[in-house]
Amino acid sequence: FPVTIMSGDLYNKGSRNPDEKRKYFLGQRFYSKAWGVCYISKWVEDGKAEVTFVGSYPCKVITEPSGLPRGLVKNPMQPNVHGKGFFGIGQYDSSSSAYQAWIGIMERCYGNREKLVAYKGSQVCDKWLNFQNFATDYYAMLGEVDFEDVQVDKDLMVKGRRGKFYSPETCCILPHSINTALQLGEVDGRDLPLGVSLS
Repeated sequence: FPVTIMSGDLYNKGSRNPDEKRKYFLGQRFYSKAWGVCYISKWVEDGKAEVTFVGSYPCKVITEPSGLPRGLVKNPMQPNVHGKGFFGIGQYDSSSSAYQAWIGIMERCYGNREKLVAYKGSQVCDKWLNFQNFATDYYAMLGEVDFEDVQVDKDLMVKGRRGKFYSPETCCILPHSINTALQLGEVDGRDLPLGVSLS
């Protein structure tokens, strides 16, 4: 593609609009500063379109074409959460409890490090950078747990010191109260739960 791409350029120079009454047509491509280049690759039911993103994060999404000229159609595979996490393609949406848990983890690991000193050096495994993967594991870990306020804990499964890695192998679900009690006093140099001291 040329360096400068204007919305509405043809992805395929040979394609033609089969229906002059239709505002959008197969092969029509669009560009947005945030999400890059995509084009209409197929029509599906109810007037929606299959849109194919090209470039570093190729994928296909089903969407209303009306958002394409304004750059409102997002590429779910492009990292846009602290430059690391991405929404992914799957059944879970941003209204789920899993999404709130995931956003919190991403913020603690890759957000404002000056405010979150206790999480300095913490990371998220590659699998969980994709929200859909995280949500699948989150609900599997949640199982039959019946607590109103739960958190993903990365410390209990790690011996000796505060855990630094969020992954399916190093995390579990705990009630907020228990998770808080298990936090280590790493900020002030103690390797003990909060409220515990040696005499």
